[in-house]
Amino acid sequence: MIDAHCHIQSLISRLPNLTYESIASRASAAGISQIVTCACSYTDWSNPPSSSIFSPQFGIHPWWASDPRPDSWLNELRDLLVNKYPHSGVGEIGLDKNKSKTIPFPIQMETFRAQLRLSIELNRPCTVHCVNAFGPLIEVFKQENVSVPVIMHSYSGSVDSIRIISRVASQVYFSVSGQCPRDAVIPFIALDRLLIETDSPDQRIVGETDEKVPKKFSHNDPSQLFLVANRVAKATGISVSEIVRITTENAIKAFRLL
Repeated sequence: MIDAHCHIQSLISRLPNLTYESIASRASAAGISQIVTCACSYTDWSNPPSSSIFSPQFGIHPWWASDPRPDSWLNELRDLLVNKYPHSGVGEIGLDKNKSKTIPFPIQMETFRAQLRLSIELNRPCTVHCVNAFGPLIEVFKQENVSVPVIMHSYSGSVDSIRIISRVASQVYFSVSGQCPRDAVIPFIALDRLLIETDSPDQRIVGETDEKVPKKFSHNDPSQLFLVANRVAKATGISVSEIVRITTENAIKAFRLL
């Protein structure tokens, strides 16, 4: 299995007794072969996880779009991706209207568009966060003629938006987490565009039954990915083993994993 989206640095900051090595060991024992971990802020770029099981992505999340950063941030991101991480993508980037009172939407849009253009320039996949902003997102995709792999992480939109986004972004993938999208939406994701993720350390997995994970556990980690695969299997009527196979193959294509 491949965890298509998480934030390992955030997990460690919340649970400082953890290490990259302990997280990797736990995930590997649970059958996870690769963990895609995204940066949230400019400060995350300097300390990505180093274990080979992690596939770091670099970007600025819309929640951190107003944080102080040098004027040279975009050139620094380009240099990082070209010279230090030539196999990494751009992420997590995006738009979130729920946060527009504290993070002005024009600032979110400016930061998002600059990073999207960089992913296109460098021909790198990009991981996109979108909450209640699918109209503006679709317009940007149309304007920028997006041709790189786009991973709609923890997709929270409608069935109609799946169809529209799939038309304007030719290589789009929709990633299912423990809570998003709704069960009724999952079957409308094309199987060759389906991914699974934990979004660790957030998003407790709905319907969690694993006795090894206490009910009061307030964080998740990549080792719980099988629970997401099980959620998708129940929603689609496809076996868990087939969901694991399909999403693993899709993640390898989407993120161009070696």
